[in-house]
Amino acid sequence: MKPLHIAYRSFCALLAFLLVPMLYAAEEPEQKEYTFFLANSDHVNGRLLKIQDGKAFFTFHSTAFTKSLIKLDLRKLEHLDFGNERLFRKDSYGERLLLRDGSLLYGSFIKLTDRSLHFEVEEMGLLEVPRSEITKLIRKGDDPGKSDVAPAAHVVATAEGDLLWGDLSQQEGGTLTISRKDLKATARITSVVSVIFPVSARPREKDERLMCRINTRRGSLIAGTDPKVEQRGFSLVPSGGRRVTVPIDNIVDVSFGTNNTRYRRGILAWGAHCDRNDEYRKTINIIKKYLPAWRITEDFSKIDANFKKELMRSRVLLIPEQEKWTAPTSSQATLFKPLAEAFLSRGGTIIFLGVNNFGILGFLKTAELFDLDLVEYNRNPDSQGATVPFTEAGRKIAKGIGTSFVTVNSTYFMAIKKRIKATAFARSASGAPIVARRAGRGWIIAMGMDYHEHSKQTERLLINAITGLD
Repeated sequence: MKPLHIAYRSFCALLAFLLVPMLYAAEEPEQKEYTFFLANSDHVNGRLLKIQDGKAFFTFHSTAFTKSLIKLDLRKLEHLDFGNERLFRKDSYGERLLLRDGSLLYGSFIKLTDRSLHFEVEEMGLLEVPRSEITKLIRKGDDPGKSDVAPAAHVVATAEGDLLWGDLSQQEGGTLTISRKDLKATARITSVVSVIFPVSARPREKDERLMCRINTRRGSLIAGTDPKVEQRGFSLVPSGGRRVTVPIDNIVDVSFGTNNTRYRRGILAWGAHCDRNDEYRKTINIIKKYLPAWRITEDFSKIDANFKKELMRSRVLLIPEQEKWTAPTSSQATLFKPLAEAFLSRGGTIIFLGVNNFGILGFLKTAELFDLDLVEYNRNPDSQGATVPFTEAGRKIAKGIGTSFVTVNSTYFMAIKKRIKATAFARSASGAPIVARRAGRGWIIAMGMDYHEHSKQTERLLINAITGLD
């Protein structure tokens, strides 16, 4: 064989050797890496391959050249971060559906049947939800709140201010009919503000199946069981039994846990330096009044192993006014910093109340949570009885209150310094009585109210901060 032919065939073989792996790679595009957060607060980056029999199979690179296959029980996986940023909703009071399993769905009401409600969910498509699984449909504005009517009936609130209760059905053309023995009324769907659905007298059966929750970029939270990785996205079976799939690019994160969500309704109230008989106790009583189903763990010790354990079990860390913190405590702030970072990375919320002395300011600065100055209380005309408007960002905490709130006795105002970026949620010419910032997947909130005195508005501010800003 001629040398030229040998060289040509060798070149072709080399070319095939180089191109074939590239062709296979083109057929199987490189998967994106996600962050796996474990229940013990550890985390690892890897590529999710599949979910099967309650376990997640994923790979991660242990060195620059090797990768390991990991099989992990989903009950030991707290959440999976997809690395997509949440989109800001201008219509934060838009049309939404609340379900008994904790789901919050943004979208559009389609129709109501005898058995279900049809709702077009953003990023997911049409969902048929059994009426027995629905808590509330909110079509316009803020949540109008609770009703004194027994939960055995539907409660319909209209834009004209009417509150109608009874059996609920929909006629052709979109008109709702509300009826009972002494009433039969109709309401155009366009005039309906909200519908509260009745609670079944039959107790819900305990569900031990693995519960999965998908947080989407546009703010929806959908809960369900039997999670799977699909070619088009991530899927689960929500209330109603029909599997839905959310595209990967629309997911912020996916969390895992059983249907018992107690660990997600837990508050750690840390009062090591508080006046336990005044501001601290009043604060706890407010929470118990509005959130009776939430678990509150009270801790008056220093930052230690027990504090860390309880923090891991909680969704919110509440630090009421630390009245006895008269000097900066850098040692405790140093211990607190890594715990706070891990807690916030998991989506936790840290709330400081009564930010009114240099001890707490020093703690916030050393722990790198906030860098703030205080406006002198005695020279501030807005510290009591003043109307303070919420900022655009502050709409997150203003639900059920309006566009402003009135300050009560002992409201301190803060000035945000440039070293650590933060946002005023309410502001007047005197400064900001509420300051917040996003940290990791969570929030840090500082409020100038110590709750020695409180009003319906300031109580609602506290509850909104606890139940979530997203």
